[in-house]
Amino acid sequence: MKNPALSLLILCFSLSYFANAQDFNKPSPNSDYKIGLDYYQQNDYVAALPFLQRAADNHDADGQYTLGIMYLLGQGVTQDNIKAQTLFQQSAEQGHLDSQYNLALLLAQHKHIKEAIGWFEKAATQGSADAQHNLGVIYYKGLGVTADYQQAFKWYQLAAAQNNPYSLVALADLYRTGTGTTQNFVQAFNLYKRAAISGYPVALSTLSGAYFYGLGTKADPVKAYALACYAALYDEPEASFAENKQFVGQNLSEQQKQQANTLFEELQHNLNIIEQW
Repeated sequence: MKNPALSLLILCFSLSYFANAQDFNKPSPNSDYKIGLDYYQQNDYVAALPFLQRAADNHDADGQYTLGIMYLLGQGVTQDNIKAQTLFQQSAEQGHLDSQYNLALLLAQHKHIKEAIGWFEKAATQGSADAQHNLGVIYYKGLGVTADYQQAFKWYQLAAAQNNPYSLVALADLYRTGTGTTQNFVQAFNLYKRAAISGYPVALSTLSGAYFYGLGTKADPVKAYALACYAALYDEPEASFAENKQFVGQNLSEQQKQQANTLFEELQHNLNIIEQW
């Protein structure tokens, strides 16, 4: 079976969408954009289209970004990744953070990693935790660059400071293995805890492994099993959460299993109790 103390480093390619005007970097004074956004938020994409098109034609960064999202998702228009990428680039060149990030993702998905890195760096410099995390993955895996664990550590650390769960786990893994930094099991354990509180299943399973093996903390099979049970709620066969649950619980007494089940029920109501452990 897979060691439950191990976790995956993943490149998260979730595009940055928006729900309301507060998600944009800078409020736009363009009236076409404002009217188009109002229609967009009402899911009236056909009515939004001409206003957002005029805003984009007038070099409005928010208008270009929103129209790019519409082409990306096929909202009121025929889905077109090339048009979406063009619009994101026009907006990104004006400093629009979400456009910079989306442009980097599209470039990376099409294997233009070196160009993607430049846009990830621009978004990361503006504070995008997802961009910082992806740069960490790029340098860790050597995607389009020479692998550099210290650079990976730097970017994971920046994203982890914003409680990005993927980076919290990735940074913990670096501390656990002493990769790109000095080995520190206690620091790794504390980072796994922070990530687990967010509900990230890999973090929950990994923290289970830390309690099972006594990694950076006192071994506690009851807490290990409770966490493994919670992680197993997620249907991700490739991550072997159900297998980890079986492995961690195989030698528990009935009393220990009852104690673990009580903790499991508490976790289902409030993951923040992990902070008190």
